[in-house]
Amino acid sequence: MALGQNPLAAIANSGKLEPKWSSKKSPQFLQKVVSIANELRASPNHLMAIMHFETKLNHQAVNPLSNATGLIQFMPFTARRLGTSTSALLAMTEIQQLDYVAKYLMPYKDKLNTLGDFYASVL
Repeated sequence: MALGQNPLAAIANSGKLEPKWSSKKSPQFLQKVVSIANELRASPNHLMAIMHFETKLNHQAVNPLSNATGLIQFMPFTARRLGTSTSALLAMTEIQQLDYVAKYLMPYKDKLNTLGDFYASVL
């Protein structure tokens, strides 16, 4: 770590998940998150944090008012734009749903440098 570098920033940008996430999801889920983050050239910790913020990592979360569904609360029109539906997302496993998280975030590749960037892309 460079002198004066924020230790939390160093962890977030290391390409590795913080240990706190290991108790939250299966190793397969976590490995896929790391793979997606690497493809996006982003922090897997930021990706986990945004999914945790949106749904506490519950891939079956549904907002009763907007029908937003899944790990990052896909709106119905967003799901259609990605080639699926909120009902199809709801029927997927959490690992299958990560494919749509990746597809949604891919236009932001190389632009997800901070947690705020993730929030802005999802909210």
